[in-house]
Amino acid sequence: MTIYNIIKELSQTSKRTEKEAILNSNVDNFLLKEVFRLAYDPYIRFWIKKIPEHTYRENTFLSLDIVLFSELPRIFNRQVTGNEAINLLSHLLSATHKDDSELIKLIIKKDLDCGVSESTINKIWPKLIDTFKVMKCHNTIEHINYPAIIQTKCDGMRCIIERHPDGESYTAYSSSGRIIEFGDHFNESVKVYMNPSERFDGELICIGEDGKHLDRKTSNGIINSLLKKPETFPKDKLKLINFVVWDIEDHTNSIHYDNRFFNLKERFTSNQRNFKLIDWKIVWYESEATEYFQNQLSMGNEGAILKNLDGTWQGKRVKHQGKLKDELEAELKVVGIIPHSKFPELIGVLIMETSDGVKFNVGSGLTDELRSTLDHNNVIDRIYTVRFNDVITNKNDDSYNLFLPRLIEERLDKSTPDSMEIILSLKTNEKI
Repeated sequence: MTIYNIIKELSQTSKRTEKEAILNSNVDNFLLKEVFRLAYDPYIRFWIKKIPEHTYRENTFLSLDIVLFSELPRIFNRQVTGNEAINLLSHLLSATHKDDSELIKLIIKKDLDCGVSESTINKIWPKLIDTFKVMKCHNTIEHINYPAIIQTKCDGMRCIIERHPDGESYTAYSSSGRIIEFGDHFNESVKVYMNPSERFDGELICIGEDGKHLDRKTSNGIINSLLKKPETFPKDKLKLINFVVWDIEDHTNSIHYDNRFFNLKERFTSNQRNFKLIDWKIVWYESEATEYFQNQLSMGNEGAILKNLDGTWQGKRVKHQGKLKDELEAELKVVGIIPHSKFPELIGVLIMETSDGVKFNVGSGLTDELRSTLDHNNVIDRIYTVRFNDVITNKNDDSYNLFLPRLIEERLDKSTPDSMEIILSLKTNEKI
């Protein structure tokens, strides 16, 4: 069986256990392992946005192992760039077997389209896929020093935009490293605001024709539909999607946040249509932070983020940035279902799990429409935002329950749920 046929076999089942069985039966296939590494390692980039024209040859002469281990590294290591890289890829696609050629296209697109997550890949081949690193805020503000920068917490979807070294194109990533296909939607703004090889950190939100932010459900629904099926996404809806920027990644870990942010501020003397600087303010006391936070809630925003001026960029959760939120939220993974008591064909309750195995039952927030559209098989392993009011400890066995949990939305930009430690830390910042 060719590697391409194995990938097709994986795509033809929606059950995680069956996918794992297929992968386990091919665990010693070094070519398959390399295909998954090239396709899903977020730090392997090919810098080619469009598959070049090519013609399949009847008498092929390049084997897949030569392409994977010799030729493709020339592209992602930037030994060849620009038109030279495009011409090389066109040659590779023409000079390999048709199945291998189709497989190479999927690798270049960084999506094998077979429903296998990074966590499943690393379960079969431990530590094969490096995690995509983003900086995350702490769930308390106990480590914030004043004066500090406070910013609006948007109800959007995390996004990192990287301008390519050639300066002519860009790639957008979700917080899990998944590529978001925007086409040329942000081309103008990227060229105005970003230097080549720079990475901006921010959030995607949708703004209506009237200039007002769309509500979270509508906004993230639009962005999720783009993630699910970019090829059929309505072009007229792209104009609604805006990128709100708050940081420039600094992988030297040496530039303080005030310098990174004021670098951004100097560039945003005027906003392009779809690139905007986050609303912000310098606060000198906690009382000022409290007032800003309450004002954000009154305007219908989710909350605020407090940031130390001297914080450096780190690809992990940091204490020098803290959240202020009125309600508690966590990302949990669906691991099972309980059928509806009256209508067994529908989902009644979702059994959801943290990254360290703590389970919760969530039934609120499942509308009749959602219950009928969720597939009993496909819903497993999906990650959803769950909103709740408190974490309750059972005195009898020290187990945990969420008080009034409500399902909010699917998170296609997430690949890993929160841990119980993270959820418990939310309580310390329930109110300010």
